[in-house]
Formats: sequence, structure tokens, C-alpha cells
Amino acid sequence: MPPWRPRRPRPSAALRVGRLVALTAALVLVGWGIAFGASRLLAGPVAGERTGQVLSATGSPAASTPTTH
Repeated sequence: MPPWRPRRPRPSAALRVGRLVALTAALVLVGWGIAFGASRLLAGPVAGERTGQVLSATGSPAASTPTTH
């Protein structure tokens, strides 16, 4: 090794593996977050989140005014 470039100590294998695992996990979480966020944006509001929407127990929109006979 030339004297003007001092050799740095090489990190241990465990440190390199740990860094690789941390980087991979971070990339997976970021990708999952982007995919989940995009699917939520493209899906639009979920049933029940629309303002003024009242759902019955079956999940279908409830009658706005009860009918009396």
C-alpha cells in the first residue's frame, strides 16, 4: 500500500452483515409504504369514510328516513 494512502481497518463481517440487513429492511419498509400509500390513494375513500354516509349492519347504506306504514 502506498504510504500516502493509509490503510483503514476493515469492518468485521458481523458489522457488514448487520449494515446490509438494516439497509435491506429500510428499503423494504420504504417500498411497502409507497405501495400501501399508492393503493390507498388509488382506492379512494373506504365505505363509511364518506361524509354523511351511514351504513347499516349489513354494510349497505342505511335508509335516510324511516318509512312508516
